[in-house]
Amino acid sequence: MKAIAIRTAQYANVTLNIKETTDTNEILGTDIQSIPAYQLNEKISSKGDMEIDQFIKQMQISILRETGFGKLRPIIVPVDFSETSEKAALFAIHIAKKVGAAIHLIHAYHTSPQDLENGVIDRTSLDHRKEKLNSFTTKMNSISLSGNEPFIDSYLEHGLTGDTILKASQDINKAWIIMGSNKKANRLRSMFGSISTKVALESTCPVFLVPPAHDFQPFNRIAFCLSDQSIEEDTIKQVCSLAELFNSDLFLLHASSSGNDNISHKVVTLIASYYPKNKITYQHLNSSSDHPVEVIRNFSEANSIDLLVIRKSSGGLFYDIFHKSFTKKMSLSSKLPLFILPSHI
Repeated sequence: MKAIAIRTAQYANVTLNIKETTDTNEILGTDIQSIPAYQLNEKISSKGDMEIDQFIKQMQISILRETGFGKLRPIIVPVDFSETSEKAALFAIHIAKKVGAAIHLIHAYHTSPQDLENGVIDRTSLDHRKEKLNSFTTKMNSISLSGNEPFIDSYLEHGLTGDTILKASQDINKAWIIMGSNKKANRLRSMFGSISTKVALESTCPVFLVPPAHDFQPFNRIAFCLSDQSIEEDTIKQVCSLAELFNSDLFLLHASSSGNDNISHKVVTLIASYYPKNKITYQHLNSSSDHPVEVIRNFSEANSIDLLVIRKSSGGLFYDIFHKSFTKKMSLSSKLPLFILPSHI
């Protein structure tokens, strides 16, 4: 336990001062009910009836939470045990290894009449969800890519899924959300599913949307969609930092119906101060005859773009993608992951 506690702290790049005791008299002078046990700041936790693996995992989670995850970036992954959410979790593992992150799997459940027995939540139904979540978490933790796998924990939360995800992202500092997108029916939810649409629209932290059945591949080519509005420095840093992790070619896409393009020099100069200029390509896309989203989709397919980055702003491309009237043929969800940045990071 001591060795694992030290490794957990090292992984998060935080300082952990440990005092180990086997003195019976010293232990009896505390509120410890059984051993092994650990005390983190003022809180004492004992193993009790827990399996030792579960108890050690609890200790690791406690250390990371107490230290604010140190330099690790928390990644929130909603799961519903579908193939889509499993793909999103695998996607998150790859990203976490690159950025140095801890992954939080969240399964949200909203009580239905079938889950109630005399007005009380049916324990059998709840226990079944817990078992599935534990099994899913164990499976993700067992996946080995090349060593130094990210730490993965899981939470069972009661509430509407979209609201639960948004609250978790607000409670956890500097989080990213990585979630799968579903294609159902021919309405707004045909884009990414009603939940992922809600999260994309309302989240104040960055969101990755992963298409169904998408297998992760390195972001060799990243396209960053520009608007006519000014780009915040924090947004540029976020995009360039991600591109740097993968040594990506960075395409700056500006779709407009105007033949005039007077922002190229300014934008390239600005972004080149954070990323090698020889890795940057500026592309003005004429959308006078087609919808800007259609133009960007065609460019992305023709140039083998691996990730499309969109910044939320008032109106513009982002809201075109998620607007209720946006047609199915313009969906970007079929092949291309999206990285959606809030207007203020």
